[in-house]
Amino acid sequence: MHEDRPTKLKVSIGGFMGPSFSIQLQENGMVVYEAYGGGHILEDRVEIRPTGSEWAGFLEEINRLGVWKWRREYSLQVCDGTQWKLEVEHAGRNIEVFGSNCYPSADGSPNCSPTPTECFEQFCVAVSKLAGGRPFR
Repeated sequence: MHEDRPTKLKVSIGGFMGPSFSIQLQENGMVVYEAYGGGHILEDRVEIRPTGSEWAGFLEEINRLGVWKWRREYSLQVCDGTQWKLEVEHAGRNIEVFGSNCYPSADGSPNCSPTPTECFEQFCVAVSKLAGGRPFR
């Protein structure tokens, strides 16, 4: 087991009509990044091996953002829009979160709006950095 990286990481965001993105940690320590265009057509797929310092930066950022306190679900009843999911396990902690057109605020409360919060946007930046600067939004 590697304490410098999560034992599980799956993150995705997007909608059917627009772009969507995902990253997933593999058992060999590689992260698979995928980007899809509208209609869920694969446009980019790359395997990345984050360095120890990149993992440390990512874990520090999710700790700073309070990800471990996020609620299990953030949903706003809208027929279309953006859905996102996060699954992460690290150092004995795990969390699974689903969102649909609603995002966590800095205190973990839902914003009940289809506009992402600053906290969630910072989370997406941290995921993007882990993916070598590739888009994740």
